[in-house]
Amino acid sequence: MVYQPTGKPRGFATMTPERKREIASKGGKAAWVNGTANKWTSETAREAGRKGGSVSRRTKKTEPTPVEQALTQIDQAFGLVDVIEAAYRKHFG
Repeated sequence: MVYQPTGKPRGFATMTPERKREIASKGGKAAWVNGTANKWTSETAREAGRKGGSVSRRTKKTEPTPVEQALTQIDQAFGLVDVIEAAYRKHFG
């Protein structure tokens, strides 16, 4: 079933684009005054993109991470996984 609006438009639907922009601008300015606005720097934006990208690339929880895959390959080749895991944990926590 498709929604069929009835009656007259209300709220923002009745406003001109300029009026909507003016109201949105006031909200943004108020957020800065109150200290609640998001203060993005290039570094925080980069970090957010990195986090979002890493989450979106993992499709299944059972899928090993790239580090786990590398450790498995190294262990199969050289048998050094315990040494490498300890160094990784020491460095990255």
